[in-house]
Amino acid sequence: FLFFILVSATFWLLETLNEDSENEISIPVEYVNVPDNVVITSDVPSEIKARIADKGFTLFNYYILSKKSEPVKVNFLDYQEKGNSVRITSTEIQKQLLKILESSSRLVSFKPEGFEMVYTRGQAKRVPVRLKGSVTAKQQYDITDIAFSPDTLTIYAPEDILDTIHVVFTAPISYHELSDNLSFDTEMTRPRNVKFVPDKVT
Repeated sequence: FLFFILVSATFWLLETLNEDSENEISIPVEYVNVPDNVVITSDVPSEIKARIADKGFTLFNYYILSKKSEPVKVNFLDYQEKGNSVRITSTEIQKQLLKILESSSRLVSFKPEGFEMVYTRGQAKRVPVRLKGSVTAKQQYDITDIAFSPDTLTIYAPEDILDTIHVVFTAPISYHELSDNLSFDTEMTRPRNVKFVPDKVT
């Protein structure tokens, strides 16, 4: 009896995998030929979510091999003459995706459909860290000091943005009724198109 169930399940699986279907796969993005003195300061994607239509067998193979998939490559050399803010277009991404996919596959959609890459060539400065939020103590206790480690960060950004930043703030913090020392890590409130090194403090 179990044998017949197994045979039936196998035929059902084979039939299902032979039917047309759609599925979403993740394809990594690789940024190549970026010089050492170039810092990408915008949030750029690490992967493309592509929705693919094909036979179930092919979609299953995409799923199994997704971590070994050939990446979408963004070649910095193709964009370096276009200024420090460039647009990676939907057409450019689509062209690379179609090269990666099997010829039988149909690309239904993908996200992001395009993105901005902002970079700076070695423009940086060090700025102090400041608290954003509120820290209070219980009655009869005092807050004697609030210190950060490190207390200054190196920030990278295009020059016109860099000139406007004189301090950097932590992510919003709220601690109240403290009665003892407290130590914790916090991320930073990062303006758009700015990179912090390091990106968090204690």
